[in-house]
Amino acid sequence: MASTPAGNDNQQQHCDLFPCFCCWRRRFSIYIPCVVPGQDYTSASVASHNLRLHRFHVAGSGRVIGRSDDLLEPFCGKHERPGILMLEDCKIATGPDFYFICQADQHSLVYRISTSGAKLTCHEKALEALLCLDTARPGDVAEYDPPSWYFVHHELMLHVIPSSPDCGHYIVDVEKKSYKLHKSKRSKLFFSAVFRAGKHIVALCENLQYVYMLRNNLQWRRQKTASSSIDLARKVKVSGFADLVDVMFIVSDNSTADSFMFDLKRGEWFTNEKFFGLLNGRCIFAEGFIYTCSDECLLAFELIADNASYRLGVPIVLDFSWKYICGNKRFLSFDSISWHEIGVHIVFCVVQGYDLAPPGTSRHTLATTKVQVELVDTAPGKKEPVGIGHVNIALSSIIHEGWILTNYAFSL
Repeated sequence: MASTPAGNDNQQQHCDLFPCFCCWRRRFSIYIPCVVPGQDYTSASVASHNLRLHRFHVAGSGRVIGRSDDLLEPFCGKHERPGILMLEDCKIATGPDFYFICQADQHSLVYRISTSGAKLTCHEKALEALLCLDTARPGDVAEYDPPSWYFVHHELMLHVIPSSPDCGHYIVDVEKKSYKLHKSKRSKLFFSAVFRAGKHIVALCENLQYVYMLRNNLQWRRQKTASSSIDLARKVKVSGFADLVDVMFIVSDNSTADSFMFDLKRGEWFTNEKFFGLLNGRCIFAEGFIYTCSDECLLAFELIADNASYRLGVPIVLDFSWKYICGNKRFLSFDSISWHEIGVHIVFCVVQGYDLAPPGTSRHTLATTKVQVELVDTAPGKKEPVGIGHVNIALSSIIHEGWILTNYAFSL
C-alpha cells in the first residue's frame, strides 16, 4: 500500500470530518484517557482535530470508544484542556431513594440505593437486602416461569400480590423495613398481571373480559368490560404495562405484539393496531411519552389523541451508549427519579442484575445507572426525548446461591 504524502497527512489532521473513523480512532485514541465505572464523563475534544466525542462506552480494556457520527450535546461536565476528560457533579435534583426487587428461588429480596447525590454510592459494594419476603410457590421454581408474585408501589407502601388466591397479600413499609401479611380475600381468581392505574391497583386474569380493582379493605371489585374492536375472550399474555392519563392504562400482549388501552371510567378497551414494539414490565409515562426498557436501549412511544381514543406513535430509540447494561430485557427495571417538575431533562435510574453468578462463586454482578434524557417541547403537555447520555454507573454485587431476577423498581 502506497504511503500517504506528508501534505495530505497534515491536511487530514485538520479536516472537518475524518473520512474513516477506524483510522481516526487509531490515530487519535492516544488522546482519549482511560476511565473506570462509577465516575461521570462527558464529551472529549481531540487536539489538532475539530471532531468531538459526545457518546462513548468503556471497553473491557478501560479505553473509551466513541462514534464519529454522534450529535448528542455534552452535559454535567467541563474541559480543562483539549483531549482531557474532567469530572463535575451533576446538578440535576433527583429523589433520595431507589428501590428494586430481586426474586430468588422462593423469596423476594428488597434492596435500596441512595440516588440523591451526584454519584451513586453503591459502587464496588456488596448490597444487603432490606427485607426478605417468603414468596413461595408450589413445586419447583424455574427462572423463566411466568410471574407468581406481582409488585406494586402505591404512595409509601409496596403491595406484594400473589397470582394464586391461596397465598397471602403483603403490604410493606419499605422506609420502616416492616410488613404485614394479610389473608387473601379472593377465590378462584388467578391473576396474570397486577399494576397501578392512577390511584387504583388493578389486576387482569387470562383475558380482557374483566378488570379487578383493589379496595381499601383488600377485597377485589370486578368491573365488566366492553369493546367494539377486541375479542375480550381471547387469552392475553401481558409483557408490559403503563399507567397513563388519569383513569387509563395500557398493556401489551407478548403473544401477538398487540397493545390494548383501557378506560376505567368508561369500562372500555381500545386496540392500537399500528403498534411498533412490546412494552416490557413496568413502563413510565412522562410528558406525553411512554418509556420502556428494551435490549440495550430505551424506547419512547408518543401517546397521541385520536378522536375519542389514543394510539401510540413510532418509537424513538434512545440507544444506550455504554455496555455495562446489556442483554436480556427481562433483567432490566427502571423508574424516574426526577425530584422536581420535569423541565428540559428527565432522569431515570436503571438497574440490571445478571441471573447467574460466575462459576465457583455466589456473587452476582449488578449494574445501576443514572440516565439523563434531554427533552424539547413539541406541544402543550408534551416533551419529546431527543438524546440520552449516562450520568453515573455503579457496579455492585449481590451474594446469593442460585439465580436471581431483578424485575421491579421504584423510587420514593
